[in-house]
Amino acid sequence: MNQAVHLIGRSHIAGIDENVQRLQQQECFQTLLKARGEDPSVYSKFKTKEDDDRHWEQKDLKEMKERDWRIFREDFEITTKGGNIPNPLRNWKESTIPSEILRVIDSAGYKMPTPIQRQAIPIGLENRDIIGIAVL
Repeated sequence: MNQAVHLIGRSHIAGIDENVQRLQQQECFQTLLKARGEDPSVYSKFKTKEDDDRHWEQKDLKEMKERDWRIFREDFEITTKGGNIPNPLRNWKESTIPSEILRVIDSAGYKMPTPIQRQAIPIGLENRDIIGIAVL
């Protein structure tokens, strides 16, 4: 009897649970790597060396990746349109604002920038045009 294998999206066999198929594929892949004498954890599909699960608040400015900036913008509901837009301010002390102005900001009692300040100030410091809408 000739049985036809019916594939659905991403080469999964129809009628069989996709999670079961993934587990079987992983086991097969790990068996092949062991047969070659290689450590399968090196080729882990789910975690790479570059992955860093820390929240953006726990990272230094230099450690921030594009994913962190996207989450940051989502947290503060910052949306932008245009090209080559600088990253927003995380806090006052990490900004490139001159120290004299930072002292005035601190003496005025502003502890953290508002969402529109977070994005508008870096754009303004580049002498670029901006139209901003702040929601109260």
